[in-house]
Amino acid sequence: MTYKTKQIIGCIIMLMFPALNTMWQTAAAQQSKQQAHIQQRENYEFDNDIPRYVEQLKQELTYPMAWGNSPIRNFKKWKKAARQTVFQCMMTPPRRATAWNMEVLGEEQRDGYRAQKIAFNINAYSRITAYLLIPNGKGPFPAINALHDHGGHLFIGKEKMIRPFMVTREVTDDADTWAKQLYDGQYMGDYLARHGYVVFSMDAPMWGERGRREGVDRNRYDIIAGNMMMLGRDLSAFMTYDDLAATDFLAQLPCVDAERIGCVGCSMGGYRAWMLSALSDHIKAGASICWMINTDAQLTKRYGRREYGGFANCIPALRQYLDYPHIASLACPKAMLFINGRKDHLFPLPGVEQAFDEMHRVWKSQHADSNLVTELWDIPHSCGIPVQERTLTFFDTTLKKWPRNRINQSIYHTHITIMKHNTPQWNSSEICYILIVGIIAASLLIGFICEATGWSLASMQWITRWVSSPVALALGIAFALLFGKAFPEFNKTMSKKLLQYSVIGLGFGMNVNQALASGAEGMAFTIVSVFGTLALGWLFGRHLLKVDAQTSYLISSGTAICGGSAIAAVGSVLKAKAESMSVALGVVFVLNGIALFIFPYFGDALGMTMKQFGMWAAIAIHDTSSVVGAGAAYDQMHPDWLASQGVSALEVATTVKLTRALWIVILTLVTPFFFRSTMASVTASKPWYHNIPTFIIWFIVAIVLNTYVLANPSLLGDAASTVGSRI
Repeated sequence: MTYKTKQIIGCIIMLMFPALNTMWQTAAAQQSKQQAHIQQRENYEFDNDIPRYVEQLKQELTYPMAWGNSPIRNFKKWKKAARQTVFQCMMTPPRRATAWNMEVLGEEQRDGYRAQKIAFNINAYSRITAYLLIPNGKGPFPAINALHDHGGHLFIGKEKMIRPFMVTREVTDDADTWAKQLYDGQYMGDYLARHGYVVFSMDAPMWGERGRREGVDRNRYDIIAGNMMMLGRDLSAFMTYDDLAATDFLAQLPCVDAERIGCVGCSMGGYRAWMLSALSDHIKAGASICWMINTDAQLTKRYGRREYGGFANCIPALRQYLDYPHIASLACPKAMLFINGRKDHLFPLPGVEQAFDEMHRVWKSQHADSNLVTELWDIPHSCGIPVQERTLTFFDTTLKKWPRNRINQSIYHTHITIMKHNTPQWNSSEICYILIVGIIAASLLIGFICEATGWSLASMQWITRWVSSPVALALGIAFALLFGKAFPEFNKTMSKKLLQYSVIGLGFGMNVNQALASGAEGMAFTIVSVFGTLALGWLFGRHLLKVDAQTSYLISSGTAICGGSAIAAVGSVLKAKAESMSVALGVVFVLNGIALFIFPYFGDALGMTMKQFGMWAAIAIHDTSSVVGAGAAYDQMHPDWLASQGVSALEVATTVKLTRALWIVILTLVTPFFFRSTMASVTASKPWYHNIPTFIIWFIVAIVLNTYVLANPSLLGDAASTVGSRI
């Protein structure tokens, strides 16, 4: 074969190659199609992954626990029962960690705030990492639990909400891409931190650093959820339980104002936000973006869409009792913001509107409809910059201005209802509450006038004899049991403030010179008894009774020093949970009430002298007011001993108790060192004295003023004369 012939043959083959290549690809495709052939039967029961009888099943869903459907007509009792139903359907929770053991892994300064990567125990099984953003300046600050979305993208979680650091380049690039895709390129957590919020974000189970060792595989998600169910646990519920625990963790951080915590999320994060708002009392305001619908619109073929289901929001049997908007209504009367998109193909508009209407019905029933904001935007499934700006405005209104705008939320909304309908809407508890407060205010005013004018009002002396802190506690319990709680937000805030003011007032009754003189002989005994009581209280509380650390320490502090005043001081340093404060104060006041009545009889039976009883009462009875009452009662039982022994039990008890009250200052200084592991985010960057509450400083000022100014009439007279002569 000649060279020229070879060239001709080669050219022919080259011209035929594309056709041969096409034929080969076609044959391969046909073979692949044959291999991927799906076996189908003529009859079937499921269509587009939902049962053919889905409409019949939905007709059987009557939602008997929904507000209005339930036979329970008291809203607070309904919330308690409905919450219990939700938790029962969520199955067994993860065991709580015995301690958070927070550790700061790294930190960097950003635009107006510090970013920390932390590790802590979210439950007894998992120690996880999270991001914490803390604004520059003096806290505590309002806080936001930022809950990440689903997106079918499990490689990152918390990094969707907060710009990551201390991670690989792959994670950073992936997070930046996701932020551009769903959040207009702006990290929502960082945006809120720049505007003065502490922001926390962690991975949900299966996302980010809580995923599979083998790597991300969406197809394994349902298998893992099924395996969890075989262990009697629900993966979606674990996510909610962890969100609740994380909010508890956030509330105890010293940089956080525990009374001003909110949550926000988009898509699955929006679902997490209203679930958390419904189930956590720590959450005061919640924002849910692009996740609200009812089951009727979610599971249907009417809107030409498919429900991909999965286990992100699957809690077994819960639909037998409550639909999505019913559960979200457990957040009522909190401030809530719901934004859904008209162009969101995942949530058909009719179902969104029906869910919004159902929630408004509940909020209206509690005269709190202005607290529920529902908005429909012309957006797809996303959380762009305009939505983030709207969310910031919402939180600025409900959290940053909370002390002014929401301290008396219940009274405010009652007033609005009266203005709209011209008919009073107060319930019995609120009417009784207003009457009692009015009577107390009138009594205080009359007492002040009598004191100022020198008038005698002997007929009212029985009030001071019988009304003490234990009696007040008993009356409060009786009121709550008979009428329920009235104006809970107002009471929660004012009780905290009044406790602090009472500590300052205690300072005006103390004289440093007298306290030191009376306490000098028993200083060693005082030190041993104070620290011994703290140690024994911690031992019994933590190790024998298994009470949580905060509650044990608060009760021990109140027992060792001066009851409610010490608890108020220590609680402010710890940023103690409202539940821990309530339990500690309740225990102390109940024991005070018992001691007030039985101690004088025990002292008499044991033949104690006036001095012995005064010392015993001052050390053994928690609260100063009860010590005074017991000492006065012992004096009345033995009037002849006053002259023979030359000392009063009341005088000894009061002096010793006020001397011990000085230890409030010492205890507030040492408390941060006992709890330094849970206060790491503050102690790592702030001086120790920043942990001293402001009212303790005023307590010291009050003692100094009373000792060196108010207790010296001649000094006051000379000062007045000097001022008068100059005028």
